[in-house]
Amino acid sequence: MVNINESLRRNIAVANRLALILSFLSFAYLGILIANFGISVTTPIIFGVGGLFLGTIFLNNRGYYHIGRLLISTVPALITMYAAIIAKLDDPSFTDILYYDARFVLLLLGIVPCLVFDIKEYWFLFSSLLTILCCLLLFDPIHEMLNVGYFQRGFLGRSYYYINYVSAIAFVGIAAGAVTLKAFIEKYEAVNALFKKDLMEKNSNLTEALKNIETQNEEIVSQSEELLASQEKLMEANIIIAQQNADLEAKVKQTGSELYISNEELIKRNSELSQFSYTISHNLRGPIARLLGLVNVATFNANIMQDRDAMKIVEHIRTSATDLDNVIKDLTVIVDTRNSIIQNMQLLSLHEEWVHVKNLLDISPDFERNHFQVNFSAAPQIISVKPLLNSIIYNLVSNSIKYKAYDRELSVSIRTFQNANFWMLQVEDNGLGLDMGLHQRDLFKMYKRFHKNLDGKGLGLYLMKLHVELLNGFIEVNSEVNVGTVFTVYFKKGDNTTEAQL
Repeated sequence: MVNINESLRRNIAVANRLALILSFLSFAYLGILIANFGISVTTPIIFGVGGLFLGTIFLNNRGYYHIGRLLISTVPALITMYAAIIAKLDDPSFTDILYYDARFVLLLLGIVPCLVFDIKEYWFLFSSLLTILCCLLLFDPIHEMLNVGYFQRGFLGRSYYYINYVSAIAFVGIAAGAVTLKAFIEKYEAVNALFKKDLMEKNSNLTEALKNIETQNEEIVSQSEELLASQEKLMEANIIIAQQNADLEAKVKQTGSELYISNEELIKRNSELSQFSYTISHNLRGPIARLLGLVNVATFNANIMQDRDAMKIVEHIRTSATDLDNVIKDLTVIVDTRNSIIQNMQLLSLHEEWVHVKNLLDISPDFERNHFQVNFSAAPQIISVKPLLNSIIYNLVSNSIKYKAYDRELSVSIRTFQNANFWMLQVEDNGLGLDMGLHQRDLFKMYKRFHKNLDGKGLGLYLMKLHVELLNGFIEVNSEVNVGTVFTVYFKKGDNTTEAQL
């Protein structure tokens, strides 16, 4: 048997075991019948029923499990009805007991379909139950049609039909109870299967976590051993250094207090790192400017102009000095931004900022009308710092224009949203796009460029992220190559007091 689920596999196993039990009971009943009444016309029929049950096992094992289970659920009831009628037609001297024994067998067989079929196999299940019920209900009409009915043979028990009704009701009750029990069992099996699956996933995750822990422990042990070896080497080196520097001990003691003071000063200076960076970025501009000036002077020197090697060296110096000047300019922008104190918060109109950005980028009315869809209605004003907001919008729009696709018209959508905590500015374009799986980690790093064939320093996105974070916001990016990019900038809303003051 292949491609069958666990529930069907179980039902087939139950059918096989049940067939084996019923086969044994059939042969046992045959032996009791022969011992008490001798061989009769029903003897081969009962023997055939026993063989039929064994045939069910054969069919199930061969893969014909639908036929096998349907056989064990319906055919025994039909054969029981047939055997009861044949026995009465063959021997007119039978007793009234033969009108009851077949019903007991039919009641017993009513359990079989519920054991070998699932509720979802309702066609097989209920057709089998209906077949057995029909045998019970039609037991007397068929006997009377063949002139072997209970009263036709002269039996006078007036409660006979009452017992028949009880048999039918008992069958319905037994079948309904068995079906209900089957439904509950399947329901809880489904729940248990989900629980088992979840438990197996958790066990798998736990096993993986334990493996990771074991791996980490092994790495820690390895690192600890390496650290211990390094410590031993360091101790040996310290001993050697102590021996070599024994004559300098007095000097070390003398300079110890000075070193302590220097260390305290270093801690103090470390807290002023921002001011130090600012000073470096601005004070370096002067020497670079003078260097560029000297290069310009040198290029007009007649002797140097006639010397190609000298001119090449001068040009290399000019290029290096220009590059260094650009780096210092970038550093100045970053330092100025980091050192700025967000104390100029004001209520800003996004439409006015958009007009300012259009002027900076030289976007004409026709160009705007053909390539831009702008809608600030959801959040027409936000509280922010004007230069920072202007820089953010400028970088977003300029990138959309710079990295437009080559094979389609530029289309840029600019709109706003808001919720209880943030104003949201979204800029969506249909440009070249980015491979987020490849570039996501480097997207906002300084001097990172992702389209080598286009000009740019790779500083715009870095500055934009820096400005947004200074405003206590964040940026979400969704991009796909040759489809486009969506930037969503979240601006943190202030408390009610701050907004009321503004």
